[in-house]
Amino acid sequence: MAASDKLKKLVDKMPDADGANDKGKKRRRSKGTLTGPSWAEAAPVFDEILKGGSDSIVGLVSMLAPTDEGKDIKARYTLHAVLTYACTPGKDKQRACVAGAIASQLAGQSKDNQAFLMRELQLCADAKTATELGKFLCTKDLSTAAAYALTAIGKDALPQLRAALPKAKGSCRLDVVQALSVMSDAQSVEGLKKAAGDPDREVRLAAICGLANIADAGAVDVMIKASDAKDAWERIQAGDACLELAEKLTAAGKKTEANKIYTHLKQTRNTVGESHVGDIAAKALAAK
Repeated sequence: MAASDKLKKLVDKMPDADGANDKGKKRRRSKGTLTGPSWAEAAPVFDEILKGGSDSIVGLVSMLAPTDEGKDIKARYTLHAVLTYACTPGKDKQRACVAGAIASQLAGQSKDNQAFLMRELQLCADAKTATELGKFLCTKDLSTAAAYALTAIGKDALPQLRAALPKAKGSCRLDVVQALSVMSDAQSVEGLKKAAGDPDREVRLAAICGLANIADAGAVDVMIKASDAKDAWERIQAGDACLELAEKLTAAGKKTEANKIYTHLKQTRNTVGESHVGDIAAKALAAK
């Protein structure tokens, strides 16, 4: 949907980039930045745009150039500002409207604009927009923005992340594993245990961090195996994750599983540079 003339006039009320029309004048700010209006000045404009509902938001999206080179700075600024304004207290309906409208326009946009719109959705996305975002979890160069927005939504976005885990490859898989790990999704334990053996080191590390966060006793053997990595950095990170898991299992009363981790670390961390981990494990065992 193309922007209406009314919407274009509202957008045009936003200022140009600083220095855009001041040839020969001393610039106080670097070219390309923008000093926006005060909320008192901008609020009436944003209210008028929001009155147009989803049509106004779709119209703003249609004003975006395929690449962000500064030519559409007013449209980008207005979209972001209206979204931010709709996220203020008392505007739940407007926020949902903006989120839904932006999500509806993701398909068919350039990758630059898809990433931009998903970054905007981090501020306002909800359960209703999670499905649209989930479609991009296996798309290279877009999975990061999609995963961030879904993480911001929270537990309502977990179905999309869980569904993507077995399908995602490469950097997309890393993004999905990291999101599930940060969200400590207990239902993803089996998938994360599998990811702990992934060929990609970063995926493995994200997975074991997630297993430590979730503190599932069934992950002990996987974590112990991960702690024996040959790569020095991975070994350090896996050892720390094992300590975290053991501490959480101890606090949950699962001392047998915790002791299994501590015993392994005590036996394997006794060389220079690692002995402190062995000492921590030994003290934990002695305290039981």
